[in-house]
Amino acid sequence: MSLSIALSNALSGLNVSQAGLATVSQNVANANTVGYSRQVISLQQRIIGGVLNGVEVASINRIVDSFLVRELQSQASALGAAAAAETFFNEIQARFGTTANDSTSSANLADFAAAIESLATNPEDQALRFEVVAAGIRLANGISELATSVQKLRAEADRKIKAAVDTINAELIVVKDLNDRISRAQVNGESSSSLEDLRDRAVATIAANISITTFARDNGQLSILTSDGKTLLDQQLRQLEYSTSALVKSDTVFSPITIFAVDSVTGEKVGAGEVIVTGGTSDTVVSTFDSGRIKGLLAIRDGTLHDLAAQVESFAAAVRDGYNAIHNTGTSFPAPNTLTGTRPVSAGDPFSGTGTVRIAVVDGSGAIVGPPLDLDLAALGAITVGDLAATIDAALGANATAAIVNGKLEITATDGANGIAINEGDSQAGGTTQAFSDFFGLNDFFAGTAAADFSVRTDIMNDPSLLSVGLLSPTAVAGETGIAIGDNRVALKLAAFTEESITFAAVGGLPAGSYTIADYAAAITGLNAVQAASAFQHASLQRDLFNNLEFRTSSISGVNIDEEMANMIVFEQAFAASARVLNTTAEMFDVLINLVR
Repeated sequence: MSLSIALSNALSGLNVSQAGLATVSQNVANANTVGYSRQVISLQQRIIGGVLNGVEVASINRIVDSFLVRELQSQASALGAAAAAETFFNEIQARFGTTANDSTSSANLADFAAAIESLATNPEDQALRFEVVAAGIRLANGISELATSVQKLRAEADRKIKAAVDTINAELIVVKDLNDRISRAQVNGESSSSLEDLRDRAVATIAANISITTFARDNGQLSILTSDGKTLLDQQLRQLEYSTSALVKSDTVFSPITIFAVDSVTGEKVGAGEVIVTGGTSDTVVSTFDSGRIKGLLAIRDGTLHDLAAQVESFAAAVRDGYNAIHNTGTSFPAPNTLTGTRPVSAGDPFSGTGTVRIAVVDGSGAIVGPPLDLDLAALGAITVGDLAATIDAALGANATAAIVNGKLEITATDGANGIAINEGDSQAGGTTQAFSDFFGLNDFFAGTAAADFSVRTDIMNDPSLLSVGLLSPTAVAGETGIAIGDNRVALKLAAFTEESITFAAVGGLPAGSYTIADYAAAITGLNAVQAASAFQHASLQRDLFNNLEFRTSSISGVNIDEEMANMIVFEQAFAASARVLNTTAEMFDVLINLVR
């Protein structure tokens, strides 16, 4: 009986040593596998019928620090948000420029102002007019490209949000499958360590995209909730739903992000779902996430880039409206044959105004043709835009016509060799502070209703001689000089505009206040540079914290080759000892058998 027990003990020792060597070999093989947790074999006495009968494997467990794993998942969420911001600030800097280079709107504005100053000293020089228009085109294109780039970046952030949602959905399916396999393995008394490692990696990917909390159930399964307590995974699979916007603009209404339970049989969504990020425009979207890539992308799409777009719009409006107001006060030499407004109007629109505006027909030498029209807007009373056009048309007689053409006020000299010139005087039109020509946009320099379509007026691009440089005489009569070739008064006012202070409302982090347009452009660039530097520093800090936690986690869970080699020697010696016992026991059995014979 004792020999049988000895034989059984030796066999159990051999089996346990083999299991130990298999565990060691598994650890060594995966020493460089990312996410692999070192496994250890736990032994216990084997008792059969109340009698000790060797040794057996109690379990094969992975070595992990659950607290550090949870902390690493939390830090992965923080890093995900910071890395998303870092990536987009790199893109913003590449497109927007920095205070250290010449690709900014400030630089383009300075070039435009310098070109106008040169023209003001020599208003008759056609080459200088070409340079003003060319610099204006560069400024306008820069503003337009900025506005377009910002919206493209917002669209890219929106697409990345969708990609993050898809990644979360895929990993939730993986975790659900691993939950089931781990539960079955534990019921069957099998090791689930490798499966748990796979699940941890899937959970880490989810955590990088959305802030989560997790807790383990008694059956070995893992439940996942969002940081504000909404269930992502329990006994039933759930999936997130989000649709990207086909076109992203300043007023785009984005879809919500919703969690739906999934029917295990049909795979269809169950119920109305639970909103975790509201839909709406950027200023109304609400998220309860405190970290994760999606949080970072939402902050970029609906915060940083939305604010930057508003700042670019504010700058574009100031440039367009400021320069146009001055350009409308004057006239080119020779005067243009036709002045066409940019403000959409219809004949029935009401019109009122104050002050006096002078409209005159001038010939190629600048002499006034026929009596000029000095129009007292207040004396007109409350009329329509159609009545205004008819009044101008009648007053200018055979020398010019005025009408509403394609929804714009248009004044045209009848003789193709003559032109139309306007002196706005003290006029204020349409119940605004805008002077008459500026109100209708009859002689604008810049065109466009928003930053994205900002441009120099097409006819000025084609013919820079249409650039306003001088003023129509407020007193000259028919036959006298109305505009002079060397007049540079409007050019001087255009040149001085960059030094004038304008009141700006608070927009996207820039406080309200008085700025020159050059200072405002520099403030946008400076604020963006500060935000970028902060984002880069924050991402670096979060990356360092993540790497530190990852090192601490791997120092506990990672494989130490020297330690495994030492364990291999222990199991090898134990195997040899058990084999020796087995051999000795067999010899003793042989002796007994020979005695019986």
